[in-house]
Amino acid sequence: MRRAPVTDGDTGEVAHFEGLSGLQYGLGLDEGQRSFLHLVLSMVGIGITTLASVEDLDDRRLPIMLRAILRLAGNDDIAVGRRL
Repeated sequence: MRRAPVTDGDTGEVAHFEGLSGLQYGLGLDEGQRSFLHLVLSMVGIGITTLASVEDLDDRRLPIMLRAILRLAGNDDIAVGRRL
């Protein structure tokens, strides 16, 4: 899965999500993995997935999405982690 969208570019590794959108149904992903991929593709402008699909994410994938949203927003002040 990780190698599907990543290629070597002039400045390092580059993700080509456009090519991944056509491969997503042949990757053998379970429902949680597919929801995560759909959300990632939606964040980069490929496809449309509702935010409600975060319900399908597990404890490992949800923080990844939260950190990605914060990074896209340019916010370095909010920490993502477990509550005590």
